Amino acid sequence: MNRRRSWIVLAISALVVLGVVGADRLVDLPEAASATVAPVAGEAVSGAYTCATGDRREGSELDLVAARPGDAGEDPAAVDLAVFGDGDIARSPQPSVFPGAHVRATPSGGTDLAAFVPWSGGPVAVTREWRLADVEDTPSGTLAGPCHSRLSNRWVVPGMSTDEGNEARIRAVNPFPTDATIAIGFLTPQGPQEPLALQNLTVPAYGSYEVTVNDAMPEQADLTALVRVLSGRAVAEGYLLTRSAIGGVDGVSLLESTTGPSETWTVPWLSGRDGDASWLWVANLGQRPAPVEITLHTADGGAPPVGLSDVTVAPGQVRRVDLRGTFPEGVSAAAVSVRSDGAPVHVSGAVRRSADDPARTGFSVQRGVPAADASWVVSGGPTAGRSDRVEVVNPGSDAVAFSVVLFNGSTVLRPSEFADLEIGPGQTRSLPLRDVLGDVPGWSAHVVADGGIVAGRVGAAGEGSLHLLAHAGVPSAAWSPVDAPLPVTAEPGVVQRLDTLGGIREPDPLQPPEDEPEPAAD
Repeated sequence: MNRRRSWIVLAISALVVLGVVGADRLVDLPEAASATVAPVAGEAVSGAYTCATGDRREGSELDLVAARPGDAGEDPAAVDLAVFGDGDIARSPQPSVFPGAHVRATPSGGTDLAAFVPWSGGPVAVTREWRLADVEDTPSGTLAGPCHSRLSNRWVVPGMSTDEGNEARIRAVNPFPTDATIAIGFLTPQGPQEPLALQNLTVPAYGSYEVTVNDAMPEQADLTALVRVLSGRAVAEGYLLTRSAIGGVDGVSLLESTTGPSETWTVPWLSGRDGDASWLWVANLGQRPAPVEITLHTADGGAPPVGLSDVTVAPGQVRRVDLRGTFPEGVSAAAVSVRSDGAPVHVSGAVRRSADDPARTGFSVQRGVPAADASWVVSGGPTAGRSDRVEVVNPGSDAVAFSVVLFNGSTVLRPSEFADLEIGPGQTRSLPLRDVLGDVPGWSAHVVADGGIVAGRVGAAGEGSLHLLAHAGVPSAAWSPVDAPLPVTAEPGVVQRLDTLGGIREPDPLQPPEDEPEPAAD
């Protein structure tokens, strides 16, 4: 009797379940509610920059330039300089920075030093310049470029070398009061590699962790580094030391990192002059091949490189694209844009200058810019004995009008030759600064356009060590509120991950793919 009653209970339960499933299929589900959150518009009211590379070792000088973009009458920016290292942090408020001006700071300390620059009241753009003398096996050279205004759980250094006298270093810094953990892997032309010794590294609170890449990946001409933040928060980038005793070239260069791939990149300046070698590093961290289209931008407009065939980068690999012999006849310098429709990549460009005198050699690596912008800040250090230029590129298809306003440390300058300029589609323009600025301890240029452009800096010393450098400026996207909530559509019955610090998770080419889950049975 009990067994029969149990069977009856089971049968009734099954009918109830089938009835529920059947009802679910018969009744139409409501359409997805269009509950969206609009992005916040306007200027950000606070932020911070982290400068991972640059210290005060013997024979070096470090300048930080915080420039306030904007127009007269707008609020000044309040800027603090926080220098941290060895588990300690020292903060020093800086003078208010009015629109069009900048404040220049020279941190002191030793080799375990990094800078964290919070701002409020009005946006600023922070650039660092690190000048090294030939002391204790450190080559003479200058490293310069923007500091990072965002946090990420992935940092990608698109290109570096550890052969021919090149020494590449990755530096992760942690300007926060809790430790962080990172892991470092690499892409090579043959595929990804993940050295065991570079996994689960601790970046201490208010400290740094520096890795000499040559120890793990020696004699590699082409490498891409991927730094994953496993816990806590850290900012990572790198720098390259090139020694003439082995490769015939002396120099120092920033290895600026990216936080995400893009289908478009622009490198503001590469050289085609005799004695120079220029190339691109294109890294594909995706899951499918990336066909790449390359355009050279000159004063006459954009055109494909001469004699360069189609380029495709396989998944999980980095490829060098040699640009020697591809410049139009009579052209000694150009900007380069890269497009990879449907397969985002990471891009940087390099220039290696050779000469009979090792002092007149140099090496410069520039990270590409993923998007054009209508407002840029380009800054630099002392101008005495140097020739620096602002390079402007129009990678778009429409003409753009722009003007450049300068600040020499005490006065806002509006040179007539830098006002009401126009740059055609695909063109570049070079604006020499020497005659306008004279000898000043630091400078900044605010480039404002009515359309999308890319602005950067190129320079070298006239005598003695070359101190070649080239880098992009700081676009307004760096101080815009891009961390505002993204538009979200509420899907009934679907769990969504919203507003995360690191963005949507991307497949990691250094990890084996996870098995696809079996579909659930009805």
